[in-house]
Amino acid sequence: MNQLLASLKKIAPLLAVILLLAAAGFYLLTFAGSFEDSFIGVVANLIRIPIFAALIAGVAVLLLMKKEDLAAKALIPVFSWWAIGTILSGMSQAAAIGSGYPGLYVTESIFCLLASLTLLGALVMFILSYIGKAPLYHLFWLLLAALQGVMFIDMVLRFACVGTYDSGWTSTVQALGDMALSAGMLAAAFALWYKPVETDEPELPVVEDPAELEAPADEPAEELKKTE
Repeated sequence: MNQLLASLKKIAPLLAVILLLAAAGFYLLTFAGSFEDSFIGVVANLIRIPIFAALIAGVAVLLLMKKEDLAAKALIPVFSWWAIGTILSGMSQAAAIGSGYPGLYVTESIFCLLASLTLLGALVMFILSYIGKAPLYHLFWLLLAALQGVMFIDMVLRFACVGTYDSGWTSTVQALGDMALSAGMLAAAFALWYKPVETDEPELPVVEDPAELEAPADEPAEELKKTE
């Protein structure tokens, strides 16, 4: 398992850069297309856009600059913000289940809730592994990877909702941004935070001189000479 994850770690930085920059671009388009009519709403969006771009794209820029230490530190608030926002958003969608909404919207809400529960479970596994449960460390990464599948299904369902109920193009772009950000968080966290778990398995002895393996075969021959 460690060897497989170590090989994936080599391509994770490039994927993180691409996905995080794409997510930042999608969210900027969403903000640009959803300005409110009020003066306060416009000012709020103008403040959020540069801060949002700095948080998400900043990690990608640091990775491009090979500043892994700074990128790892910068990822902590970004990852925390994304995780908390995703969990709270999914929990709020639970209110739509069984509330009389159309079936397609309810199905999308179920997968949104499932995504938040999967991410919550991954965070619990991470906390438990941090306090000494090493086998749960790999389970954290597996759940985080499984989250991408749930998010993809949720994105497809959101596309269907947009096409069925004509929710506007910004909803489609935001769905793409959510998917890109989720995958980007996984790639960035894997590239900057993943460390192989050390095992206590004994290592096999290494024979420096292969001729030593043939030594026992010579002993019977020497004994025959002595008997003669």
